Amino acid sequence: GFPDWLSLRKGDTWNESIGQWKCGGRSPMEPILISSYGPSNERPKLLTGSSNGIFTSNGGGSPASINHVAVVGLDFFANTYTGSGEPGGVSWLIGSQGLLVEDCKFTGYTVNLVVPGAYNRKKDIQFRRNVIIGAFATAGTVGHGIYIANCDNVLIEENVLDHNGWNPLVDGAVASIFRHGIYVQSGSGTCTKVTVRRNIIANSASHGLQLRPGGVVEDNLFLRNSIALLLGGGNEPNPGGVDVLCLNNVVLDGKNITSSELRGWGVQIQNIREGILRNNIVAHRTGGDFPIPMQVDGRLGSGVNNLALQRNIIHNWGGEFSITQADRITNLIRTKNSFDAGASTDYIDSTRNISAYSVSLANFL
Repeated sequence: GFPDWLSLRKGDTWNESIGQWKCGGRSPMEPILISSYGPSNERPKLLTGSSNGIFTSNGGGSPASINHVAVVGLDFFANTYTGSGEPGGVSWLIGSQGLLVEDCKFTGYTVNLVVPGAYNRKKDIQFRRNVIIGAFATAGTVGHGIYIANCDNVLIEENVLDHNGWNPLVDGAVASIFRHGIYVQSGSGTCTKVTVRRNIIANSASHGLQLRPGGVVEDNLFLRNSIALLLGGGNEPNPGGVDVLCLNNVVLDGKNITSSELRGWGVQIQNIREGILRNNIVAHRTGGDFPIPMQVDGRLGSGVNNLALQRNIIHNWGGEFSITQADRITNLIRTKNSFDAGASTDYIDSTRNISAYSVSLANFL
C-alpha cells in the first residue's frame, strides 16, 4: 500500500526472476515501481530460465487483489525455455486495478505479456513502448506476444512486436493458426474499452492482432503477418456483435502460416454491431499464396452490421475483396475507397450514400 521503488542497476545481469509479486501501491498517481537506475543505456537484464519473469497469483500469502503496480525499463529473457512449461514475461493472474508495463523488453516466453481470465477481473491495464519478441510454444494453443482476457480499460500503445508465435531454432515451435502477435479475448473472458494504438506488429505466426471484443485500433503498422488484423470474430456475451473503430492503419506484405496453411490476408471483419474503417492502407504483398486484402465475413456471431468503409486504399495486394455470407451482412457502406482488387461474386452494392446511414459507436467513444 505504499509507493515504494525497487530499482535494479542498468547494465547488470541477474540469473533469476523477480518471481511472485504481492505488493501494490497507494493510487494511480503513487504506484509501487519496479525499475532501474544508473548511467548505462542497457536495461537491467533478468535471465529467468524457464520461469515467469514476474507474476501474481492466489496463494503463497498473496492478498486478494494487487493494485497500482508499474514495471518500467527492464529486460526479461526466458534464456533456457525450450517449450516445457508455460512461462510468461509478465503473468498477471490476480484481480487488479492499475498495471503499467512500459519500456521493457521481453524475449522468448510462451506468452511474453499475459493477463489471463483467471480469478477476478482486471482494470486499467497499460502496455506501452515495450519490445515484445520471439514468444513460442511447442504444444497447445498458446504462443503469443500479448494475451489479454477478463480486463476493462486496456491500452496497448507504441510497442514493437516481432516474430511472436514460432521459433525455427526450437523443434516443434512451429507457427499455427492459434498463435498471434496480440490476442484480445472475447466470450466469457471478454475485454472492454480496448485501444491498440501506434504499434509495429511484424512477422506473427498467424494474426498480428485479434481484436475479438472490438475497440479502437489506430495508427498501427502491420508488417508481414499471415493475417494482419481481425476485427471482431467468434461469439461474445452481448447480443448483436461488437463495436470497432479502425483508423489510419497500414498493412504491408503478408506470408503463409505454414506451407499447408496458406494466407496473405490483410483485414478480417466478423461479428460486428457497428464499425467504421477509415483511412487504412493494405498494400504491397510479396508473400502469402492465398491473398485476400479485406474480408467482410457474415458467418460468425451476429454477422456484420452497420459497417462503414471510408477512404481506405488497397493497392498491389492481389486476390479479391471478399464478402462472405451476404445474407448476414446489413448496412455495409463503401464510400470513397480506392481498391485496385476485384470483389468476390458474393457482392454487396456499394452505391449507397454514406449520409443515408450514421454509425454512432457510442458504447466506447
